[in-house]
Amino acid sequence: MVEPIGGEVPDSKALIQSCLMEALKVYLQGLVVAISGGLYYTTYLLLLPDYKMIWMTLGFVFVSYILGIINCRLTNYLWSYDSRYSELFLLGQGLLLMFMSVIVLGVTTTVYTIQIDGGTQVGSLLQFQLGIATTLISPPFYGILAKEAASSGIGQLNRAQTGAD
Repeated sequence: MVEPIGGEVPDSKALIQSCLMEALKVYLQGLVVAISGGLYYTTYLLLLPDYKMIWMTLGFVFVSYILGIINCRLTNYLWSYDSRYSELFLLGQGLLLMFMSVIVLGVTTTVYTIQIDGGTQVGSLLQFQLGIATTLISPPFYGILAKEAASSGIGQLNRAQTGAD
C-alpha cells in the first residue's frame, strides 16, 4: 500500500514515467561515454603498429578532453544544472571516463579471447563485435559515473569569478 506524501497519494503512472525518464537520461549520458571509448578503441585496433603509440598518448588526451566538454554540457542540459567548469577539470573528467571505458572494452575482449575461446586465434572481427556489445551494455554504469563526475562541485567555477551573469 502506498502511503500518502503530504496528504496526497502519488500517481503511480507519473512516478513510473519519471523513473523511466531518469533512466533514459542516465543511459544516454553513458552511451556518449561508451561510444567515445568505443571509437577510440576501434581506431587504436585498426592503426598500423608504427602509429599506435602516438595515438595511444595524443589521441587519448585529445579525445578525453572532448569527452569532458561533451559530458559537462550534456549534464547541464539533461539535469538542468547551470555550472561552468575549469579546463583542467574537463580534461581530468574526460581522462577518467575515457580510461574506464577503454579498460572495460579491453578487459572484455581480452578475457573472452584468452579464457573462453582458448587463445589468441580469435580474429579482430570477433573482438570488434565484443566491443560493440560491451558498448551497448555498459552505458548505465558509465552514465551514473559521468553524472556524478560532472555534478561534483570540485571543478565548478564560481559565477562571480568568471564574470557571467
